[in-house]
Amino acid sequence: MLSFGINEVSFLYQNPNKMKLLKLLLVLYCISFFACAGTKLISYVDPGFFNVSYDTFLVSVNNASLETRIDVETALVLAFKEMGIKAYRAIRLFPPTRSYTVEQVTGKLNRYKIQAVLFINPGESGSISEYIPKYGEETKTEGSATIIGDRINYNETSKTSHKFGGFTVEKLFANFSASVLDVKTESKVWLAESQTGGNAFAGRQTIVESFCESMVEKLINDGVAKKQGENF
Repeated sequence: MLSFGINEVSFLYQNPNKMKLLKLLLVLYCISFFACAGTKLISYVDPGFFNVSYDTFLVSVNNASLETRIDVETALVLAFKEMGIKAYRAIRLFPPTRSYTVEQVTGKLNRYKIQAVLFINPGESGSISEYIPKYGEETKTEGSATIIGDRINYNETSKTSHKFGGFTVEKLFANFSASVLDVKTESKVWLAESQTGGNAFAGRQTIVESFCESMVEKLINDGVAKKQGENF
Protein backbone atom coordinates (compact mmCIF):
# COMPACT_ATOMS: atom_id res chain seq x y z
CA MET A 1 0.00 0.00 0.00
CA LEU A 2 1.27 3.49 -0.81
CA SER A 3 1.58 5.81 2.19
CA PHE A 4 3.37 9.12 2.72
CA GLY A 5 3.78 11.38 5.74
CA ILE A 6 3.24 15.16 5.77
CA ASN A 7 6.96 15.92 5.49
CA GLU A 8 7.33 13.44 2.62
CA VAL A 9 4.44 15.00 0.70
CA SER A 10 5.88 18.49 1.24
CA PHE A 11 9.22 17.25 -0.06
CA LEU A 12 7.55 15.74 -3.12
CA TYR A 13 5.74 18.96 -3.95
CA GLN A 14 9.05 20.83 -3.80
CA ASN A 15 10.65 18.38 -6.22
CA PRO A 16 8.95 18.08 -9.66
CA ASN A 17 10.81 14.89 -10.51
CA LYS A 18 9.66 13.28 -7.30
CA MET A 19 6.09 14.34 -8.05
CA LYS A 20 6.29 12.65 -11.46
CA LEU A 21 7.50 9.48 -9.72
CA LEU A 22 4.60 9.66 -7.26
CA LYS A 23 2.08 10.06 -10.10
CA LEU A 24 3.62 7.07 -11.91
CA LEU A 25 3.40 4.94 -8.75
CA LEU A 26 -0.22 5.95 -8.26
CA VAL A 27 -1.05 5.02 -11.87
CA LEU A 28 0.67 1.63 -11.51
CA TYR A 29 -1.14 1.02 -8.23
CA CYS A 30 -4.52 1.84 -9.80
CA ILE A 31 -3.83 -0.41 -12.79
CA SER A 32 -2.89 -3.35 -10.56
CA PHE A 33 -5.93 -2.74 -8.36
CA PHE A 34 -8.49 -2.49 -11.16
CA ALA A 35 -7.00 -5.11 -13.51
CA CYS A 36 -9.18 -8.20 -13.71
CA ALA A 37 -10.04 -11.03 -16.08
CA GLY A 38 -12.58 -13.81 -16.31
CA THR A 39 -12.35 -17.34 -17.71
CA LYS A 40 -15.11 -19.48 -19.24
CA LEU A 41 -14.27 -23.18 -19.19
CA ILE A 42 -16.06 -26.19 -20.69
CA SER A 43 -14.81 -29.67 -19.81
CA TYR A 44 -15.52 -33.38 -20.32
CA VAL A 45 -14.56 -36.32 -18.10
CA ASP A 46 -14.22 -39.79 -19.62
CA PRO A 47 -16.98 -41.99 -18.11
CA GLY A 48 -14.46 -44.70 -17.32
CA PHE A 49 -12.56 -42.36 -14.99
CA PHE A 50 -15.39 -40.76 -12.98
CA ASN A 51 -13.97 -42.14 -9.73
CA VAL A 52 -10.29 -41.56 -10.49
CA SER A 53 -8.48 -38.51 -9.04
CA TYR A 54 -4.84 -37.42 -9.06
CA ASP A 55 -2.73 -35.45 -6.58
CA THR A 56 0.54 -35.23 -8.53
CA PHE A 57 0.69 -33.66 -12.01
CA LEU A 58 3.19 -32.82 -14.69
CA VAL A 59 2.23 -29.60 -16.49
CA SER A 60 3.26 -29.38 -20.15
CA VAL A 61 2.51 -26.44 -22.48
CA ASN A 62 2.84 -27.38 -26.15
CA ASN A 63 3.00 -25.48 -29.45
CA ALA A 64 3.81 -22.20 -27.70
CA SER A 65 6.59 -19.65 -27.53
CA LEU A 66 9.21 -20.15 -24.83
CA GLU A 67 7.85 -17.14 -22.93
CA THR A 68 4.30 -18.49 -22.95
CA ARG A 69 5.44 -21.95 -21.95
CA ILE A 70 7.42 -20.68 -18.96
CA ASP A 71 4.70 -18.27 -17.81
CA VAL A 72 1.78 -20.71 -18.08
CA GLU A 73 3.60 -23.73 -16.63
CA THR A 74 4.85 -21.63 -13.71
CA ALA A 75 1.43 -20.10 -13.01
CA LEU A 76 -0.29 -23.51 -13.17
CA VAL A 77 2.17 -25.11 -10.76
CA LEU A 78 1.60 -22.22 -8.31
CA ALA A 79 -2.18 -22.56 -8.68
CA PHE A 80 -1.94 -26.29 -7.95
CA LYS A 81 0.29 -25.62 -4.95
CA GLU A 82 -2.19 -23.14 -3.47
CA MET A 83 -4.82 -25.90 -3.57
CA GLY A 84 -2.57 -28.46 -1.88
CA ILE A 85 -1.80 -30.39 -5.06
CA LYS A 86 1.73 -31.25 -6.17
CA ALA A 87 2.73 -30.33 -9.72
CA TYR A 88 5.93 -30.04 -11.74
CA ARG A 89 6.83 -27.97 -14.78
CA ALA A 90 7.70 -30.06 -17.83
CA ILE A 91 10.28 -27.48 -18.88
CA ARG A 92 12.08 -28.14 -15.59
CA LEU A 93 11.96 -31.94 -15.58
CA PHE A 94 12.45 -32.26 -19.33
CA PRO A 95 14.61 -29.36 -20.60
CA PRO A 96 13.67 -28.65 -24.25
CA THR A 97 17.34 -28.52 -25.22
CA ARG A 98 17.64 -32.30 -24.82
CA SER A 99 16.23 -35.44 -26.41
CA TYR A 100 14.70 -38.28 -24.39
CA THR A 101 14.00 -41.94 -24.91
CA VAL A 102 10.72 -43.52 -23.81
CA GLU A 103 12.59 -45.23 -20.98
CA GLN A 104 14.04 -41.93 -19.75
CA VAL A 105 10.63 -40.22 -19.76
CA THR A 106 8.98 -43.14 -17.97
CA GLY A 107 11.80 -43.31 -15.45
CA LYS A 108 11.52 -39.65 -14.53
CA LEU A 109 7.73 -39.80 -14.23
CA ASN A 110 8.09 -42.73 -11.85
CA ARG A 111 10.86 -41.05 -9.87
CA TYR A 112 8.68 -38.00 -9.16
CA LYS A 113 5.58 -40.19 -8.63
CA ILE A 114 3.65 -38.31 -11.30
CA GLN A 115 0.17 -39.75 -11.78
CA ALA A 116 -1.17 -37.56 -14.59
CA VAL A 117 0.04 -35.12 -17.24
CA LEU A 118 -1.87 -31.90 -17.91
CA PHE A 119 -1.30 -30.81 -21.51
CA ILE A 120 -2.05 -27.18 -22.44
CA ASN A 121 -2.31 -25.92 -26.03
CA PRO A 122 -2.65 -22.16 -26.60
CA GLY A 123 -5.26 -21.13 -29.16
CA GLU A 124 -6.26 -17.79 -30.59
CA SER A 125 -5.18 -14.71 -28.64
CA GLY A 126 -5.02 -10.97 -29.15
CA SER A 127 -7.02 -7.90 -28.24
CA ILE A 128 -10.46 -6.43 -28.89
CA SER A 129 -10.92 -2.69 -29.38
CA GLU A 130 -13.78 -1.05 -27.52
CA TYR A 131 -14.83 2.57 -27.76
CA ILE A 132 -15.64 4.29 -24.46
CA PRO A 133 -18.35 6.91 -25.12
CA LYS A 134 -18.13 10.36 -23.63
CA TYR A 135 -20.09 11.04 -20.47
CA GLY A 136 -20.11 13.42 -17.53
CA GLU A 137 -20.81 16.46 -19.72
CA GLU A 138 -19.97 19.80 -18.11
CA THR A 139 -20.72 23.23 -19.58
CA LYS A 140 -19.01 26.40 -18.40
CA THR A 141 -20.33 29.80 -19.39
CA GLU A 142 -18.33 32.98 -19.25
CA GLY A 143 -19.48 36.48 -20.07
CA SER A 144 -18.19 40.03 -20.30
CA ALA A 145 -19.93 43.39 -20.46
CA THR A 146 -18.88 46.70 -22.01
CA ILE A 147 -20.58 50.06 -21.56
CA ILE A 148 -20.78 52.36 -24.57
CA GLY A 149 -22.66 55.54 -23.83
CA ASP A 150 -26.02 54.57 -22.45
CA ARG A 151 -25.81 51.06 -23.83
CA ILE A 152 -24.45 47.86 -22.28
CA ASN A 153 -23.14 45.14 -24.57
CA TYR A 154 -22.97 41.67 -23.05
CA ASN A 155 -20.95 38.88 -24.67
CA GLU A 156 -21.37 35.27 -23.56
CA THR A 157 -19.37 32.17 -24.49
CA SER A 158 -20.06 28.58 -23.49
CA LYS A 159 -17.60 25.69 -23.44
CA THR A 160 -18.70 22.06 -23.10
CA SER A 161 -16.29 19.41 -21.86
CA HIS A 162 -16.52 15.75 -20.87
CA LYS A 163 -15.05 14.40 -17.67
CA PHE A 164 -14.46 10.92 -19.11
CA GLY A 165 -14.67 8.87 -22.29
CA GLY A 166 -14.18 9.60 -25.94
CA PHE A 167 -11.34 7.10 -26.43
CA THR A 168 -10.67 3.48 -27.40
CA VAL A 169 -9.29 0.79 -25.11
CA GLU A 170 -7.77 -2.59 -25.91
CA LYS A 171 -8.99 -5.68 -24.04
CA LEU A 172 -6.76 -8.76 -24.15
CA PHE A 173 -8.10 -12.28 -24.64
CA ALA A 174 -6.62 -15.77 -24.93
CA ASN A 175 -8.08 -19.20 -25.68
CA PHE A 176 -6.63 -22.53 -24.56
CA SER A 177 -7.42 -26.21 -24.91
CA ALA A 178 -6.34 -28.80 -22.36
CA SER A 179 -6.27 -32.52 -21.71
CA VAL A 180 -5.21 -34.86 -18.91
CA LEU A 181 -3.38 -38.12 -19.57
CA ASP A 182 -3.39 -40.95 -17.02
CA VAL A 183 0.26 -42.03 -16.73
CA LYS A 184 -0.50 -45.60 -15.65
CA THR A 185 -2.92 -46.48 -18.46
CA GLU A 186 -1.78 -43.83 -20.97
CA SER A 187 -5.48 -42.96 -21.42
CA LYS A 188 -6.85 -39.49 -22.07
CA VAL A 189 -9.25 -38.91 -19.16
CA TRP A 190 -10.23 -35.24 -19.39
CA LEU A 191 -10.69 -32.55 -22.05
CA ALA A 192 -11.34 -28.81 -21.72
CA GLU A 193 -11.59 -25.62 -23.74
CA SER A 194 -11.31 -22.15 -22.24
CA GLN A 195 -11.81 -18.50 -23.14
CA THR A 196 -10.19 -15.81 -21.01
CA GLY A 197 -10.83 -12.08 -21.41
CA GLY A 198 -9.67 -9.08 -19.42
CA ASN A 199 -10.79 -5.51 -18.88
CA ALA A 200 -8.95 -2.44 -20.13
CA PHE A 201 -6.47 -2.60 -17.23
CA ALA A 202 -5.66 -6.30 -17.55
CA GLY A 203 -2.25 -7.20 -18.88
CA ARG A 204 -0.82 -10.47 -20.10
CA GLN A 205 -0.01 -11.78 -16.62
CA THR A 206 -3.57 -11.13 -15.41
CA ILE A 207 -4.92 -13.20 -18.32
CA VAL A 208 -2.51 -16.07 -17.57
CA GLU A 209 -3.33 -16.10 -13.85
CA SER A 210 -7.09 -16.08 -14.48
CA PHE A 211 -6.80 -19.04 -16.86
CA CYS A 212 -4.55 -21.07 -14.57
CA GLU A 213 -6.60 -20.51 -11.42
CA SER A 214 -9.82 -21.40 -13.27
CA MET A 215 -8.20 -24.49 -14.80
CA VAL A 216 -7.12 -25.91 -11.45
CA GLU A 217 -10.49 -25.09 -9.89
CA LYS A 218 -12.26 -26.90 -12.73
CA LEU A 219 -10.04 -29.97 -12.37
CA ILE A 220 -10.93 -30.14 -8.68
CA ASN A 221 -14.65 -29.60 -9.27
CA ASP A 222 -14.66 -32.33 -11.93
CA GLY A 223 -13.01 -34.74 -9.49
CA VAL A 224 -9.90 -35.10 -11.64
CA ALA A 225 -7.55 -33.38 -9.19
CA LYS A 226 -7.48 -33.76 -5.40
CA LYS A 227 -5.42 -32.53 -2.49
CA GLN A 228 -2.73 -34.91 -1.32
CA GLY A 229 -4.07 -37.28 1.30
CA GLU A 230 -7.71 -36.94 0.21
CA ASN A 231 -9.68 -40.05 -0.69
CA PHE A 232 -12.59 -40.21 -3.13
